[in-house]
Amino acid sequence: MHSNCICRFRVLCLMLPVFFGALPGFAGVSRAIQEQYKREYENKAMFLKVPVHGEKQFVHISGQTVRVDQGVGAPRFKVGDQIRILLVDFAGDEIKFRMSGIGTPGIFEFGFKFDANLQEDFPNRTIFERAIQSTLTEGLKYTEIEEAKRSFVEDQFEKSVQEIAGSASISRESVLKSIAPQVPAYREAQRDIDNLKGRLQDVSGQLAQAQAENRKLESETKTQQAELSRLKSANAALQNKIDDSASQISKLGEGLRDAKGTAQEYQRELANLQRSLNLKVDAGRDLTAQIADLGQALRKLQKENETLGSQISSLRVNLDSQQAANARLLGNNEELKALNGKLQATINTLTSKEDSLARQFLDLKREKEKLEDFSSSVAALHTQIEEEKTEAGNHLGRANVYLKSVLLGSLSWSIPEHINHNEGKSGEVTFSAESIDAIRISPEERRLLRILGNKLKMRVSLASTSAAIQVASETDTPYREIAERDHFSWRWSITNRGSRDTRLSITAQLLNKHAGEIPVFRQENVVYASNAVRQIRNYLQPIPLVTGIFLGFLLFGIVGIFRRPKKTSVHRTGPADPPAPIIHKKL
Repeated sequence: MHSNCICRFRVLCLMLPVFFGALPGFAGVSRAIQEQYKREYENKAMFLKVPVHGEKQFVHISGQTVRVDQGVGAPRFKVGDQIRILLVDFAGDEIKFRMSGIGTPGIFEFGFKFDANLQEDFPNRTIFERAIQSTLTEGLKYTEIEEAKRSFVEDQFEKSVQEIAGSASISRESVLKSIAPQVPAYREAQRDIDNLKGRLQDVSGQLAQAQAENRKLESETKTQQAELSRLKSANAALQNKIDDSASQISKLGEGLRDAKGTAQEYQRELANLQRSLNLKVDAGRDLTAQIADLGQALRKLQKENETLGSQISSLRVNLDSQQAANARLLGNNEELKALNGKLQATINTLTSKEDSLARQFLDLKREKEKLEDFSSSVAALHTQIEEEKTEAGNHLGRANVYLKSVLLGSLSWSIPEHINHNEGKSGEVTFSAESIDAIRISPEERRLLRILGNKLKMRVSLASTSAAIQVASETDTPYREIAERDHFSWRWSITNRGSRDTRLSITAQLLNKHAGEIPVFRQENVVYASNAVRQIRNYLQPIPLVTGIFLGFLLFGIVGIFRRPKKTSVHRTGPADPPAPIIHKKL
């Protein structure tokens, strides 16, 4: 009985190190990362970048290398076929994508096979996303599908060339040189080269002929230049004879008189221009000096014209701004007229009835207007989440706040994803107000903006669903007035006093002119806390399996030494025990 207990204890000591050594290998990818990939890819339509030959095709991922299995036979799904991802499954060292064809019926799987078991923080995320990009594409543009087909053809051609080169024991260039004549475009280009060579020979002959003609023309040009020199000398002699001619002198005299008359007419016109420009008129001055004065006066007028043009442009800009302001004032005037009509109706009601009934009616009317303003503000305010992700251990997101179609601003938040026991981290929410174009908005939107006030009054709170997570605000005032093109941040210190996961709720509210709180936004984020299982897994994760087995055998040996049975004492006075009977077991 004692030996059986020792045997069981030794077996238990042997199994415990094996169990704890293998525990890190079964940790797997965390549920948050799995949910992130499922939200991103499940029920999503994409396009294939590689062909699929069977019901399951493996994509092997080793280190930073991605290799896709080559199928045999005709492919079931071709490159560029549209498929839909039905399921994303994380199991052991493999991530499965179950997909079905949209244009082509059928279901198949992509198995992304890793060379080791997946870990909780999934350090292989980068190479896994690269493997997805090498096999699938969203196909948002038609060029992406064409690029995928072209890349697949180039890869297959390169592989075929490498296989032919390896089989024939020749270089890659020799294979390409042998394949090139079989390509129609190459043969056509070769024919074009032959034709160009023939044309080049023809052009070379024409060029030689043109050069010979050019030399001949150069000799003729030299002859013509000699003849021109001779003609110039003859012309000079003839000009001397003309100068000596009396008839030419008389003609020149007549031309001189005509020139003087023309100069007098120019002088009179210049005098008139000088009088019109308020310049000093002096008939004895040189005509060139008077023309220079007129040029200076014209340049001065041009500068004044440019100054007046710039003033006109500024006046036009001011006129446009005044017109826009006038349009805005007209809109405000119409609204004031409507409000004045309501007030006049209220005054008539007060003067026509008794005092107590009038006061009650006025109070009820004011409460009704407040309720109508509150309900219209709640119906008009809505948010739209633009971005939501988990990065660097934080929940990050951004949401736009709209009043009907008018963008009031955007809310952005940063909440920690993991908080250890007795650890404190900070969370932050920022609201950035946008600039509102008061001219383009509708009268209803202008009325709703007036209900909210000139400046937006906003309160943002962060609450925990469990007492284990303590949230303390670092902002003094709960409400904050935020003007256009301004921003404000609310900060909290978050402390973990427990070991359970908790949800943190972000709520945002606007305060209208009647001091009514209008809910605008609500968002919950899960904060993961450390517990005993996670701490043990984190402690044992660095210990490999072989080290665990070695420590188990060492512990087993130490326990065996201390549990060795004691020897029987030699100085016993009583009779010796009879020997134990030998029992032969039957097989």
